[in-house]
Amino acid sequence: MNDLMTDLKTDKTGPNPLAPRHMTVREACPDERGLREKQHGSAYGTNPHENDKLDNINHVLRGEILKSVSMVDQDKACRLLGLSSEDDFASLARLENQGKILRVEYEGRAAYPLFQFDVAGKQVYPVIIKLMEMRSDAWGSNFHLLHWLTLPHRSFNDARPCDRLPHDADDIVASFDAEISEPLHG
Repeated sequence: MNDLMTDLKTDKTGPNPLAPRHMTVREACPDERGLREKQHGSAYGTNPHENDKLDNINHVLRGEILKSVSMVDQDKACRLLGLSSEDDFASLARLENQGKILRVEYEGRAAYPLFQFDVAGKQVYPVIIKLMEMRSDAWGSNFHLLHWLTLPHRSFNDARPCDRLPHDADDIVASFDAEISEPLHG
């Protein structure tokens, strides 16, 4: 069954078509969906063909961003943080839930950008934790934060913030604060 509630309509074929308790939901046929999409457009484009193009562009962009950054899996992330107990994956999950490590999905698996780890200190750079605290869900997801960290910025002489984590924590926080405080245009 389709996840979109707009593709569902009531079927009044029960014993009493007017009684709500006999109403069931059936999936709209393709012709009905097509007509509805032509009349109303779609969730983020004006027609399904544009949505397919936008989905493809988003997929390509996501792939390019993820390929531009070295990523580690859960096992390597645990080792980088010095987690060596039997429950190291639970400890890592706790860090994720507390917003103390940046995690994204990559090819259906948990992935952690390598740049966030202070290998010598066996910790996540505190500036990453601060950025995650500052970021609201309305601003964007962990992936949006990853994207922001990998974009060249004028305030860092076109360097990426992820490359400046050990050196420019205060400037990165100030730049991110300016980014998230700007009004969204749409």
